[in-house]
Amino acid sequence: MKKILAVFVLFPCMALAQYTVPTFTAGALGTTPQAAAPTFSPAAGAISSGTTIAITSATSGVTICYTLNGDTPTAATPGTCDSDSGNEHSISNGGSTSGITTNLTVKAIATIASGYTNSTVASAAYTISAGFTVLGCASNMKTSGGTTLTVTYSPTAGNALIAATLPTYPGGGTSTVKLSNGSSLTTDSLVTPGSEIYIGHYLSVPSGITGVTLTQGSANKATMIVCEVSGLTHGLDVADTTGAYSTTTSWTSGTTATTTNANDIVFGYCDDDTGNPTVHPTMTGYTIPTNAYIGAQYNQWGVMGYLVVSSTGTQTASGTLNYAGQTTGIVAAYY
Repeated sequence: MKKILAVFVLFPCMALAQYTVPTFTAGALGTTPQAAAPTFSPAAGAISSGTTIAITSATSGVTICYTLNGDTPTAATPGTCDSDSGNEHSISNGGSTSGITTNLTVKAIATIASGYTNSTVASAAYTISAGFTVLGCASNMKTSGGTTLTVTYSPTAGNALIAATLPTYPGGGTSTVKLSNGSSLTTDSLVTPGSEIYIGHYLSVPSGITGVTLTQGSANKATMIVCEVSGLTHGLDVADTTGAYSTTTSWTSGTTATTTNANDIVFGYCDDDTGNPTVHPTMTGYTIPTNAYIGAQYNQWGVMGYLVVSSTGTQTASGTLNYAGQTTGIVAAYY
């Protein structure tokens, strides 16, 4: 009699019940993550001229590609910024741009050679705060005799001085304009539309300055006006290269001062050697500070005013007189 052997295989049912079969999301397998988009510090908004912008991505090891001209930065080869004809710049993560001196938009991406795709483009728009303050002015004049004219004024160390004067008649020799310590101001424009006219500056005055002195190449009557300004970080943007001469009851500067920086403080200066200072001359659109005007009846007068601008363009100064004299005007823009 044959015997039948029954074999039973017992499966661990409880163990199978505890096992979780992995699931997969369609398309997720093999996808490369994207680098985190950059952020900017300081954030978009108003900044002082010369401020640098730090650009940072939360993804470590990336390179930051940025532009300042409105173009979109790219990195066709991951980890390497494209050139964009020199308009695209490369910095390490957390690095900073060059100093910003005009209104613009910074655009940036983060890129790395492997492990991540390029980030999305981030952007931040910045405007330059004018930040200029005319802290005070002083003036002086001489109607004849001698070759020196001193304006007494004691500025705060680190501020700028703007000085304008009528040095001498054409052919009268070389004139100089210096601080009380003997340091020369930078001559921004010295032109001869009729009479010789000068405007210059000293960007950051040292301590202990007590005034500014004009030394003429030959004796001539003159006015000189000096103003102290805070907020200048660079100096001259542009100065008029022609000046203007008038013998009517209106005066103007030349028209060659076209600014390249959007945010400037513009100084206009006018001198008349026969005017009547008993009636104050005007400067259209300009502020004439206290002590920025001086004159002697029917002999000599000078006036200087300022105007803060927030866009590029050709800067001029003009005004009206109560007497048709011999008037010379000039203008210069600073930032």
